[in-house]
Amino acid sequence: AYAQNQSLVDHMRGWSALSDKLYVWDYTTNFHNYIGPHPNFPALQGNARFFRDNRVVGLFEQGAAEGPHAEFGELRGWLLAKLLWDPDADVDALLEDFYTKFYVEAAGPMREYYETLEKAAVASGVHLARQRPYREVVQLFTPGLLKELERCVSAAEGKARDEEVRKRVALVRASLDYAKVCSDYLRELDRVRRSGPYPWVGHAAEARAREVGQPYLQ
Repeated sequence: AYAQNQSLVDHMRGWSALSDKLYVWDYTTNFHNYIGPHPNFPALQGNARFFRDNRVVGLFEQGAAEGPHAEFGELRGWLLAKLLWDPDADVDALLEDFYTKFYVEAAGPMREYYETLEKAAVASGVHLARQRPYREVVQLFTPGLLKELERCVSAAEGKARDEEVRKRVALVRASLDYAKVCSDYLRELDRVRRSGPYPWVGHAAEARAREVGQPYLQ
């Protein structure tokens, strides 16, 4: 769907015409903004099928699943593991299984959180996989979306009873807070840049950045 993907598509098809044993090392997160929400789940099954259909026999999916963090690593790792076994698996059933067992009593609002974010990502047109500064975050994390995501996480926090479940929800809270402070900062940065003739920002934005980020320091 994105023009940026066409080069990869062309290369894969070219290589698959030359060999029936291809190996791919695929990145599934945004290493430039490791803690930031990266809702690329709707693309994962299509990617797995594309690689399979182009004679890939070895697929390594590298994302954020090395330990406790806040970037959907558990969900992404679960889903990718299942898709590597069967690219045609029922993704909805897999996700329902994950939400129910991983978030338990908080499954409902957490599923709503993920699905709200996924739909917004698709609608935004932002190419999430591009490894670049997080300046495009404002195109995805609008004030309206942040408000909806806050509602979902707050509901999940209210429902979570088990200590382990609370920790899992807290990881998502940390990721959402990161998105908030990034978008707040970038909007303020843009406002300051537009307010003067100078091509650089200087101390005004630096002071405002500290003010915006202060609630998140802990």
